[in-house]
Amino acid sequence: MHVTLWELRSPSSQLPAEQRLPYFVGFALLCWIACAVASAVGYFVADQMSEIVKLGPVFMNPIYFLLILTGETKAALGRLSLAAGAITGPVAYALAPQWSLLAAGLVGGSVAYALHRWRRQRE
Repeated sequence: MHVTLWELRSPSSQLPAEQRLPYFVGFALLCWIACAVASAVGYFVADQMSEIVKLGPVFMNPIYFLLILTGETKAALGRLSLAAGAITGPVAYALAPQWSLLAAGLVGGSVAYALHRWRRQRE
């Protein structure tokens, strides 16, 4: 029997098609509940933590997303998106620090998508 890597990673791929939506909804709901509980606990415990401990998540979040995005660098659109975000991020921060992450993602992602579409149409 031949088993692909996707089948090893995804339990839903072994379910019949009609059972995949309930599986996904249950899994997503569990993730949301865990996130809400962890956020509430973190909110109430934050005052009791030292400043250095509170800074940990501030740096972990961007590193987490950077590591996830590096997995997408196999595709041309992933590389282009990473480069566009790296360019638009500092520019957006210089213009509006409080909106920089949202602006850099929206502008950089849109530019990368438009360039990728334009390049594919030329081929």
